Amino acid sequence: MKKKIVELVKDTIPVVLGVLIALIIGNWKQQYDNQQYIDKMLATMKVEAESNLKEIQETIPKHIRLSDTIQYYMDSEVSLSEIVMKSSGIQLPTIANRTWNAVIDSRVELVDYSTLSVVTQIDESKELLLKKMDHLIDHVYQNLVSTEESDKFLLLMHVSNVIDSEQRLKKLHEEFLEEIGPTAK
Repeated sequence: MKKKIVELVKDTIPVVLGVLIALIIGNWKQQYDNQQYIDKMLATMKVEAESNLKEIQETIPKHIRLSDTIQYYMDSEVSLSEIVMKSSGIQLPTIANRTWNAVIDSRVELVDYSTLSVVTQIDESKELLLKKMDHLIDHVYQNLVSTEESDKFLLLMHVSNVIDSEQRLKKLHEEFLEEIGPTAK
């Protein structure tokens, strides 16, 4: 009987060790695959963030120019449409976040909290910018021919709100790029 137990233990040990080794290798492979996925996603997110940042940096001066133009023509007989045309119009920066949404929708557990927090803030700020831009555009269309100082003042306030949101988005993109660092290529 003792001999059978010893034989059973001898036969069981290699099987148990084999299973443990397979689990360790499987776990290591899963972690490796997850890291590869995150590295690729962060690299793509970095490219998107750099593109977004460039777009925002190009748009802010245009809106500042619009703000200056509004102030210059505040007490004149120049209409809102003329002011907008004189300052090269109103532009909305294109903020891409396709990769962020894909990561958040599929493997959010792999992203650390600080990165996820900044990405979420960027998304929320983007939505706020879109709403502010809608208000700005609505005001311009409703008052295209107006030369009233009060309408120009409201336009100036809307433009200031848009600039504020653009600057917030710029700062958040810079934080995101700093957060992921140079490791994502």
